[in-house]
Amino acid sequence: MRYKNLIFLALIGGLVAAVIRAFSITQAVEIDTGLIRYGQAWAVIMPIFAGLFIGLLLFLTHERKSKRQFLEHLADKPDGILWVILETGAVLFMLLSGVSDIIGGFRPTDIGEDPLWTRVVFGITTILVSAAVLFSAQKMFKKQADATPANGLIATLPVFWMAFALIMAFWRHSGEPVLDAYIYGTLTLVFAALAVSGTAGFYFRKGRHFNTLFYALSAVFLAVLTAVGFVLAIFMPKHPDTVLALAESGRLVFEVKSVLGIQVALHPNSIPSWPEMFMYGFVVCHMLALSLGITGGAYKFGVIPPQEK
Repeated sequence: MRYKNLIFLALIGGLVAAVIRAFSITQAVEIDTGLIRYGQAWAVIMPIFAGLFIGLLLFLTHERKSKRQFLEHLADKPDGILWVILETGAVLFMLLSGVSDIIGGFRPTDIGEDPLWTRVVFGITTILVSAAVLFSAQKMFKKQADATPANGLIATLPVFWMAFALIMAFWRHSGEPVLDAYIYGTLTLVFAALAVSGTAGFYFRKGRHFNTLFYALSAVFLAVLTAVGFVLAIFMPKHPDTVLALAESGRLVFEVKSVLGIQVALHPNSIPSWPEMFMYGFVVCHMLALSLGITGGAYKFGVIPPQEK
């Protein structure tokens, strides 16, 4: 089915965008200020490509002829072992995000006089919500998912978690002067929050197949762009001005530990925290599984909203 091809398109588009993002970080960003160097094409190419690609996903997921064909051939289960692997990976990434936050990786939760309790609360909440994701996935795979208040309540828990994660991300980045440093990671969480909200809607007979699919695919694209783009930037050659700035300061590398535990010549604003990287992993796995579930018809629950017929 054509809609399944959109999943591969989102992944490929994310990888292409990740390469562009890596060039943007290493060539267009000043190491001392985090600002964009004047006249750098990569800083312009990145947002243009991201905007056009998301627009393409919006068009392809809402094209009328394909929508009719999709609704006429709905199956009743996700795609077997691949779906199980993706949802298992999503739960593991959520668990890692919660544990690393308790350890102290998510700095924006360090608020108040005693930052430990805020990290612990958010970390434990993340671990509990991972159990809700696992429960819903198990129901879906066993074809026991239906529109009941209990299932709807459990499916709603990740929605609140994503909203709180967005608040955490805002607290961390609200003081950063450069929008380019955090906009793609923030948009990843925004689209993921919309996707999990759309997922919960199916349990209340308010699901929108094509809107939710668009949100999920966009979240996959942006998560790959953000996480893989950062990893690639670690190993790519840096702009000559960056190397010169490091040499003049007497450092071979910028003295900031990356999420991989190595030292990199990047501005601190470009470096995600451990829990953020794990959240991107959760987004990729869960959104891919959600996309497979929608394109496989697992979220029909016997009722198709009239406006989508």
